[in-house]
Amino acid sequence: MNRSAEVTSARATPSLGVWLIWLYAFWILTTPYLSPKLSFLATIRFERLLAGILICYSGSQMGVCYRNSKPLILFGTFFLICLVSSFTSPLGGIERAEHWLAEYWKVALLFYFIVYSVQTKEHVYLVLLGISAISLGYQLLSWRDFMAGGSYVFQQGIKRMVGIWSGGGIGAANGYAITTLFALPFFHLWTYYDNSWKRRFVKMLGVGLSIASIVFSGTRGAILVGITVVASGVLIFSRRRIQLLALAATVLGVAYGFMPEDLRIRYTDQFLPHSESRATDTKADEIASSSAEGRIEGLKDGYALFLQRPLLGWGPGTSGAARDSLPNAPFREEELQLHSLYGQIIAEVGLLGTLFFIMLNWNLIASLLRVVKSSIPLERTLAGLLLTSFTIYWLYGFISHTLFNQEWILLFGLSTVLISEYEWARSELPTESHLVDSSLQSPAGWGTCG
Repeated sequence: MNRSAEVTSARATPSLGVWLIWLYAFWILTTPYLSPKLSFLATIRFERLLAGILICYSGSQMGVCYRNSKPLILFGTFFLICLVSSFTSPLGGIERAEHWLAEYWKVALLFYFIVYSVQTKEHVYLVLLGISAISLGYQLLSWRDFMAGGSYVFQQGIKRMVGIWSGGGIGAANGYAITTLFALPFFHLWTYYDNSWKRRFVKMLGVGLSIASIVFSGTRGAILVGITVVASGVLIFSRRRIQLLALAATVLGVAYGFMPEDLRIRYTDQFLPHSESRATDTKADEIASSSAEGRIEGLKDGYALFLQRPLLGWGPGTSGAARDSLPNAPFREEELQLHSLYGQIIAEVGLLGTLFFIMLNWNLIASLLRVVKSSIPLERTLAGLLLTSFTIYWLYGFISHTLFNQEWILLFGLSTVLISEYEWARSELPTESHLVDSSLQSPAGWGTCG
């Protein structure tokens, strides 16, 4: 099947489920309730209202489409282990643990909302396109505010850009960077069917603005992961790899030239220890260096905490408080989270939680690698983009505690839908004798969503 044969179905009107997922994605990616102009959303309990509507809608769609049961079981088991770990934790009463218990179930439900509300691969395409549009709009608003003197926090000796609605909490710069990086690959879809100049402009604007947002957030890990993933993709898949890499190097060089001095220090202190810029702000340099070292300490402390409670861990949200109980732990004025996904997961959910989290990711990634070989271009493209985002999150896990980020849920849910649709289509293909092999038939009673 070529792209021209796909255009009609892919441009179908978004279903109610797609609109609801767009709304939910907007809510969890931008947290708009922090804006005084949108405070009425909290007043009307918008999040609970939307969740209730999604429950009703997705419930009405159960049984309509075939869905691979393995990701559903693995995710459900992982969440139950997290609950048991939380209830049995000696630190279950701290603020972060109570916040997880009170809030994360709504995010976990989103996985099942996506699985049963997003019905076809064309809907997956529309949801990812919508996520990139949400990211672009959010960044435009944030840049407008940033240029006017807002949307930033002063951390680690530098001025760091944050999202317009996320400036109230520490660490928002890192969150803004990873959310932006997560949506970055999906801008490719803007020119998938329509290569008009308007679509190309939106794609270029989205990619360029995303890179600028990540750079000005001062998040070195996001920069490193982004460069690694993009460079690898260009080297493996592009026919113009030399030209594109040269262009990327030029853009980075120009961007470096326009960077404020404090950002230059943050990005170069590890590589230019004797540079002139290093002497201009020793304090910022020292803080930046200790930030990098803290990632290694996070992994080490996570392993030490795992040895104390190996089966179920200390409970979701507790690793920051638990590390203060370690032998020879330094005094800290505030709770410091483990800046490592791998340290966080073994410390907070133990061996059982880690095992099921890895099994869930392994199942989805292995299945997406099969979908990449599909004869249908849209399936191949969507699988490739989802695999890119999985790669981003696993690499970013080396320098941040991302275990309970909402973006994981979007990846898990949309991957499950795409994989299930791929398996359903294969189950309906005739054999060489023009008969359907009974071993490939889909479960009785399941309909087609296409």
